[in-house]
Order: sequence, then structure tokens, then C-alpha cells
Amino acid sequence: MAEGYWGRQGLSRRRVLRGAGLGVAGLAVAALVGCSSDGDDSSATAAAGGGTPAGAAGGSQANPQRTPGPVIEVSGAPVYSKRFPEKTKTLEDFHWSKHPDRLNPQVPKPGGVVVTEFYGSPEHNYVVSGNQGAAAMAALCSNMVLSIDYGVFADNDDLQVTTRNAVAEGWEQPDETTYLFHFRKNVKWQNVAPVNGRAFTAEDAAYAWEVLRSDPKSAQSAIFRDVTAIEVVDDYTMKVTLNQPNVAFLKGISAPYTSMFSREQYEGTDSLSKTTVGTGPFIEKSFDPAEGATYVKNPDYFMEDDFGQKLPYVDAVLDINIADAESARAAFAAKQIDDIVHGRISRTEDMERMRQQVPEHGLQVWPPNGTFIYIMNFNQANPLLNDVRVRQALSMSMDRVNTFIDTVHNGSATTAGYLVHTYMGDRFPLPPEKLGKYFEYNPAEARKLLDAAGAPNPLQLEVLNSDISRGTFVEGVQPDFAEAGVQLQLQTVEAVAAVNAYFNREWKDLHTWSQVTVHGNDQDGWAFERYHSQSPQNSGGYSNPKIDELAEKQRREFDVEARREIWREMHGILLEDIPLIVAGGTFEPVMWHSHLHEFTDNFVSWMLSWAGTQFQNVWLDDRAPKRNVRELVDDPQGFVRRHLTGVPLVT
Repeated sequence: MAEGYWGRQGLSRRRVLRGAGLGVAGLAVAALVGCSSDGDDSSATAAAGGGTPAGAAGGSQANPQRTPGPVIEVSGAPVYSKRFPEKTKTLEDFHWSKHPDRLNPQVPKPGGVVVTEFYGSPEHNYVVSGNQGAAAMAALCSNMVLSIDYGVFADNDDLQVTTRNAVAEGWEQPDETTYLFHFRKNVKWQNVAPVNGRAFTAEDAAYAWEVLRSDPKSAQSAIFRDVTAIEVVDDYTMKVTLNQPNVAFLKGISAPYTSMFSREQYEGTDSLSKTTVGTGPFIEKSFDPAEGATYVKNPDYFMEDDFGQKLPYVDAVLDINIADAESARAAFAAKQIDDIVHGRISRTEDMERMRQQVPEHGLQVWPPNGTFIYIMNFNQANPLLNDVRVRQALSMSMDRVNTFIDTVHNGSATTAGYLVHTYMGDRFPLPPEKLGKYFEYNPAEARKLLDAAGAPNPLQLEVLNSDISRGTFVEGVQPDFAEAGVQLQLQTVEAVAAVNAYFNREWKDLHTWSQVTVHGNDQDGWAFERYHSQSPQNSGGYSNPKIDELAEKQRREFDVEARREIWREMHGILLEDIPLIVAGGTFEPVMWHSHLHEFTDNFVSWMLSWAGTQFQNVWLDDRAPKRNVRELVDDPQGFVRRHLTGVPLVT
């Protein structure tokens, strides 16, 4: 009998979330970081062998005096920049261990309206598109069967599967290929059409997973590739059978891409394309692809915190789409928005300017871990781009240090590889010299490879780019490519068209869509879903039998170090094969006003859940701007005009 998991999880520090009717038994495997601040040792009790929830309904009494976490000493990050070596010190100065809410936890205060430029996506249907922003919006409005504890302040290879934020109250694994999921009995669909507040049951979970598994258009089918049967045992129990063990399965189904949706909506006229109706903390009230979206508290949400307060704390979230970075920074300085994210302050000089203008703030900065990196993906249906010599040559045609890091980003960037460095045991991204010769700028050698492959001189390549993505870096590296006789012609199109072209492989030569994986909870999101020839996420059509073999093998390897060795072998092959051009990644900062609390915990909570699950935990103190939730709900456009005067939105 494999281990079973029930009830409250062994969560870290300041907050244990619970649902009505849960017992006090939890996961022994959860990593407790720093001091346990809940005064509840039972949350770390093992529950081996499955069975029924232990303890009285509602869990044990929480201790309101939460112990601050210790500051972790952080050694300096390696210097990636040649001209701005001081920039990497930012990664040390604003490490997640120094998060202000972590060092000085407080009792949350309910109420208020958060205005964010989180802006998820120009579309809704994450099932078909695989769009990470759409999945983020789904995570605001719905729940997964299980989730990842994004609050543990751990590297992503330490992430723990949990029932926190989930519709399941526990699960069992009777053997290596069988899972039983036990659902909470107090979960309701939101009280809006087409579900109108009806009870959530195992039938709903089975339906959503069956769509994700077997719909020919599903971009998430790789997660469920080993699933052979999904069965409803009773109203609150679902059985899932795999054809072989899969170490990544539980983390895969805990990604926002597997948020629950109903049969009524999916089979309705608009499917998931117009709105998101789920079981989650917020109800979507309005959505405009240009301006953004409004979300209000779901009064029937089933989660509460360890003080007995209903979640979410805030009454509403206004998610706006500001036209440009300078306008976003001005809106943040004027307290018109409560946070500002990585794309708007990725250069350290932008961060420093904001810090001077907003003395009371929170700031965290991370090196890229592979989730958000700048790429140009090949369409390998093009015979020329299917030639490995051409791909190698194009990779050698970019000066990653002098141009991408130092010219385009003024030193506020790093290199990046094909797999996530932290999963392979490296704390920081590999330096250029360890990424191999095809990551070194050598236009003369690149031209020789292109000539050997019979490529024309000059070689003209079209680069398709979304109007909201990171394709503008192409303009910076165009002169590098020209030195090798390669002319990059940037074609920028509307975001939905760019996303559809990417996942349907309907672009001519290169595409800059920055998504690298469907989920970042496990290296499988890169190793299998990004590079396996049969994965729907492998949009470029890359195919290598050895990579397929290793991608399958790493799914079956349960020994951590042995699995790392497989990834390292894969990475060595990918560095030779060049399945796509990786430019690198910028520092990933998030800044917020000090009146906004619990906004982000660590790299994982922000980047891998795309902030969707985090919004149920944020709260505002008395210093926050006074915003009327009824005004927002009744007239969102008027609310924006009055509260964001002079802020240009995308039109």
C-alpha cells in the first residue's frame, strides 16, 4: 500500500488554510521551512496507509501569534554582465527570504479593492490554447483537484503537493498506478450561469480531466498521457488509473492548467472562450481583452484561513492592461495601481527609480528559472530549419552577453538553458561558457555552417511576435545576426492571433512566444512537455528519438539524484541539437506598495502559478487607497476613468 494523504498539510510558517470538515492529519513529506508558526504540530503528522480523515471536523485551534521566519544568508549571484557587474547584487539584496510579510507577519484584514496590472491574457480558453495567462485567470476563479504549496519559500524542486486551495480534501495511492481522490463536500460552483451554485461532485472533476486527457485540441494532454481510465466511484470519490508509474503526475495535475470547469460551460455556446466560471475565490464580472478584467469575492467560497476568516480577503480585484511600461511605472508611483511586475521594471535602474519614488514598498527579484525566458522557436516543418546545422548557426548568431544582457537589458539579465537549472542542482543559471559552443557568439563559424547546409546568403527569416510578448529583443539582436548574413524580419501581430499561430504551428520561420512549458511544478514540464515529439506543447515540431527516450525515462525514475542525471544527459543533447534559440532571461522583479500584504512569497508563487492562486491570500491595510467595490462592479469603465486618470490602456 502506497502512502495516502489527508486533510491539513504540513505547511510552512504563517498560514495553514483549511476547509470545513477537514481533519488535522497532514503530510509528513511537506517541507517545514524556518519555524512553525501555527502552534500546531499535528499538521506535520504522517497519514500512511490512506483510510479516513483523522480528528475532529474543522482542524485544531490556530495560534494567532505567528513567529517571523529567519533571514537566510544569500551568497552573491554570479556576474553575467561585462559592463554592469554590480547589477547581479540585486539578486542578493532582494532575495525572497527578506520578504517583509515573512519577517513581520500580521493578522490579515478583510475588505478593499486591489488594482493590479497582473493582466492575465487576451483570451480565456487555456484548455485549447495552453496560454499561461488564461490559466492564471482560471486560477483566480476556480481550483485544481490538488495544488502546490506556493508558500514554502523553497526552490522549485522542493515543492509539495497539497490540498490547500484544492477541491480534494485528500488522496490515496493504493499502488503505483492507482489514485483515489476524495473531494470536499462543501464545494459549490459559483452562483452564476450556467452552473448557478450547484454542488461540485466527483463527476465534475472526472469530466474536466477527461476533456484535458482526450480532447484532440487539448494542449494539456501530455500531463494525462499515462492515464488509461478516470472513474467516478461515488459523488465524492474519483479513481484514476495509469498504465505505468509517473513520478510527475501529481505535480502535473496541480498546475493552473488543470483548473476545474463544468460540462455546462464547456459544452455551451461560448465554451471557455468568453468567461471563467469555477469554484474559486473570485467571480469574473467583466472582461475586455484590451482593458482588462474585474473580479469580485465569491461569497460561497469554501476556504478560510487559520484565524477562521473567510477567503478571499479583498472584495474585488481590478486587473488592467496599461499600454506601456513608463505609464505603468507612473501609475504605480501615484498609487493608482498596487503592484508593478517584471516586464515593467526588469532593468535595475527602473527598480531604483521606483524605490526612490515609492519609499514604502516591497520588492523581490529572482534570476530566471526557465519559466519566462526570451526565445525564438523554429518551425521545423520548414526543411531548412529542420537542419541541425542551420539551428546551430542561428544560435551562434546572437551575442547573448554583449547584446542581450548588456545592450538590450543594461546588465539586468542572465543566460538560460533548455532545462531548469534548480531542478538539476544548480542555484543560478549556467554561465555562457558552460552552455557550449553554440551559445557563444561566432558569426564567422555560423556562416560556415549555413553555407554547408546550402542556406542562401543573405538568409531572410520572418520572426512572428505577439504585441504583448517579449519579441522586441529581436530588434536589439538583429545586427548580430546580420554579421552572419541572416536578416531577421520582425512581424508583430495581435496577441490572440500570435498565440493561436504558435500552438497550431502556423508561423513561417521563427516565433518569439515566451512560454516554455505548460507547468513549472516539475522538470517534466520542460523535459517531456516541451521536447517530447508527441507532446502538444512541442509547438516547433522538434524530434529526437533519444530525447523522447530520456523524457519517458525521467517520468519513471523516482530516485531524485538518478532523475537529475537523466536531465543532465538530456540537457547536453539539447545544447547540441538547438531545438529553439534561447536568448536568456531578465531578472524577474515584483514590487508592491507596503499597504498590500501577502502579495507574493517567492519565485514559485509568482511565476509558476502566474499569481492566480496568490490573489486569494492578499489583503490591504488601512493605508490603502479607498476604493468602492460597488462602484467598480456597477461601472468598471467609469471606475477606471475616475481612479486611473491619465493612465493609457491598451486599445
